[in-house]
Amino acid sequence: ILQSAMASAERIFELLDTEPAIQDPPKPRPIPRGPARVTFDRVSFSYNRGEEVLRDISFTVEAGEKVAIVGYTGSGKTTIISLLSRLYDVEEGRILIDGTDIREFAQRDLHRYIATVLQDVFLFSGDVAYNIHLGDPSIPEEKLKSVARYINAEKFIEKLPAGYAEKVGERGRT
Repeated sequence: ILQSAMASAERIFELLDTEPAIQDPPKPRPIPRGPARVTFDRVSFSYNRGEEVLRDISFTVEAGEKVAIVGYTGSGKTTIISLLSRLYDVEEGRILIDGTDIREFAQRDLHRYIATVLQDVFLFSGDVAYNIHLGDPSIPEEKLKSVARYINAEKFIEKLPAGYAEKVGERGRT
């Protein structure tokens, strides 16, 4: 058991010691506050050389505009979101937020302003409030309720026996 644990720990530490492929700029620019224009300008990307997922994609989403990305499995929907979140860098072209290339922003800042709603629902073990604030206890209760109201979940949550303190399991088990 100890040898197995040592081998696993070695792999974990190797992963933790790996330098990230995507680096922040030395002096990141601040992300504009409020609604912003997002532009994909002739973006191309592939996970494996020679197998393009996106080729020469261009579109603009105006500030305040709502957009749904739909398509067949493998058509590039998740790739578009991953590129916008800068989980990967584009191979060709650029992605702009209010005219600034996203490579000029810190990744942490981008992640704070981008929310992705996946088709598969996932709940963490804990309570309803934990699943809204995702482990950040500094978020005040009124903000939690405001978010629940915004996503149209407040009435449902308030009907639960313990409300925001109602226990839930992974994938909504309870």
